[in-house]
Amino acid sequence: GGGGGGGGRGGHAPRRASEMEADDEHVRHSSLCSSLDEIKKEYGRGVFVYFHMLRFVGLGNLVMGLIALAAFLGADSEGIVDDGVATMFLSSYPAASHGAWAATSVLMLLAGIAIGPGYRRYQAFLSKKWTGADREEEIERDDAIIEYDKNGARITISSSSRRCRKYVSVFVFVLVLVAQGVLQWLLHVALADASDNTTAQIIAVVITVLNIVWKTIGKKLTIFEKHETWTSYREWDTGKVFLLKLFNLVILYIVKTVTAQSGNNADECPLKALGYQFFWLIVYDLTLNNMVELAAPLAMTFVYKKLGWTKGKGDNASKPRFDLAEEYVEVLYRQFVVFLGMLVFPLLAMVSAFAFVLEHWLDKARLLYICQKPTKREEPLRGKLVMWLYGLTCLAALASFPNGAAWVLGGYNMEHCGFFM
Repeated sequence: GGGGGGGGRGGHAPRRASEMEADDEHVRHSSLCSSLDEIKKEYGRGVFVYFHMLRFVGLGNLVMGLIALAAFLGADSEGIVDDGVATMFLSSYPAASHGAWAATSVLMLLAGIAIGPGYRRYQAFLSKKWTGADREEEIERDDAIIEYDKNGARITISSSSRRCRKYVSVFVFVLVLVAQGVLQWLLHVALADASDNTTAQIIAVVITVLNIVWKTIGKKLTIFEKHETWTSYREWDTGKVFLLKLFNLVILYIVKTVTAQSGNNADECPLKALGYQFFWLIVYDLTLNNMVELAAPLAMTFVYKKLGWTKGKGDNASKPRFDLAEEYVEVLYRQFVVFLGMLVFPLLAMVSAFAFVLEHWLDKARLLYICQKPTKREEPLRGKLVMWLYGLTCLAALASFPNGAAWVLGGYNMEHCGFFM
């Protein structure tokens, strides 16, 4: 009868191999101390390449930061102004250090631009080592997105319908951009009499929250567009979030300049206000953004379980995806903040280098302990696309009015700053 636990009423039925494989599918074998090669075997080449990008860009920022540190020490020997956090801003540098600042700024820009093609070659090197059986279970570039209705019938979307949906998506994108520009202008008008530090903190929090909200809206729009392949889905998703974040920052500094010139502060040097703004942008992007990314999934999983929405789906289904497109956008956005701000806050690149180290470990923890373990592994974003986006980041940082590198190096709007006299 009941001997061995396999038969009889009280025994446990033997489990099929397929059931044990299904259970093991979501078991994590990697830990926080695992190497990227070990994580690659479990999560795929997309995750592997992304973490290598974090390291590569972080190292590039460290090189830029060391150049800035040399300029800072040189300015300190000339008599830098002790002004708390603002000591790191260009507003505290003596005019005698202008030549050294200009030379090191150009070197930093060249080093930053070189990160793009350098990473492209590095990614190609990593790709050559990823062949054969290791590619099993990966989402290939041309994998089709197949959807079914409630009755199990395949949903067919025409090309004209997809095209119309994309037009609607672009229209919504423009509306959101205009709305955020109006909101920024209203905030600057309302904070006209506040201190530079207070204004910078409030604006930085608002920008960070808007970026988080837009990421959610952008994801919904990408789903609405009904893309035919995963490549199209990911690239449109990446493009929308990246462009809005980039334009958001460009609009911020146009609004900041216009409101300053038309207000009571028209005769004041903008260097200190700009320094504070970039300082708080990088701080809140690292802290507030990561707090939301870490805490929100845990809270949502808890709520879903309490409401019974995960019944029959398992724990893995209730967890968020580790979205590679979003992660790449965050890296590019932070790099844009660095490029745009390092001329008025030279040590920003050094702060960013430490931020990338922290981001590396936080993202690794989120991947392993908070996000879903994927049933299919993603390939990395196309190297050509990353290169184009990085190039656009560099171009916008150099030429964007009025705080692009070309404008600041030329002394535009700096006639009231002693450093430029």
